[in-house]
Amino acid sequence: MKFDLHKATDGFLMLLCVCLSVVNWHLLRDNDIWRGAAERRTRMFEAQVGTRAPQIFGLDDRGNKVVVDFGSGGKKTVLLIFSTTCGVCDQNWPTWQQMMRDADKNTVRFVSITLFPTIPQEYIHRHRLHDFPLITELDPQNIIDYHFELVPQTIIIGSTGTIAGVWTGLLNGERLSEVRRALSM
Repeated sequence: MKFDLHKATDGFLMLLCVCLSVVNWHLLRDNDIWRGAAERRTRMFEAQVGTRAPQIFGLDDRGNKVVVDFGSGGKKTVLLIFSTTCGVCDQNWPTWQQMMRDADKNTVRFVSITLFPTIPQEYIHRHRLHDFPLITELDPQNIIDYHFELVPQTIIIGSTGTIAGVWTGLLNGERLSEVRRALSM
């Protein structure tokens, strides 16, 4: 019996293709599993949609007490959670400011919350943070209640006081469209 190199090579390549296909299938399956785990982990660091929003207590940059109630004024509330050292937060400010200009002041109010108590006055003026409530020192219980650990976050609380949506990260594309739809509902 004579050895046929071409048949052996074809057989080896076919076996290699089958093995690579099996490995690829396992990698795709594992990728879906890890993607789901990452999504669940991110949600652990966000307020839960559909839950009642507790009052927010804190101090503004001048040391004045700030209390934010939900559900009693008939307005939606947009919480803008940021840090002065966050680059993505800086990228979100033009979008947040446009949302504030476009929003109906009779139905929507904005509250900004920084997770770090020191905020330069230049930052406050640049982003016009005195145009609406600014909380620079948040009650620690609120940090726990809302899972404030990631910035930036955009949180919409409906007029009944229920958390209607949470968006973590840069607002652009479809995510920005979702926020605008939630505000117009």
